Amino acid sequence: MNPPGKKVAVLGLGVSGYESAAFLQKKGFEIFASDGGESPAVKERAENLRRKGIEVETGVHSLERIL
Repeated sequence: MNPPGKKVAVLGLGVSGYESAAFLQKKGFEIFASDGGESPAVKERAENLRRKGIEVETGVHSLERIL
């Protein structure tokens, strides 16, 4: 695996999406995480990922950003 410069979009910030985003970032991937929801749990996970330096959006899926 040669991740530097590789970009990954993670859709959904449930437990598995959150953990996947954090894991892939540790492996050197550039992550964009998106969740269409805005529940308190999603917002909390989104903020935790932002603190790790991961770009996150909630409440919408920006197709152009994901692609």
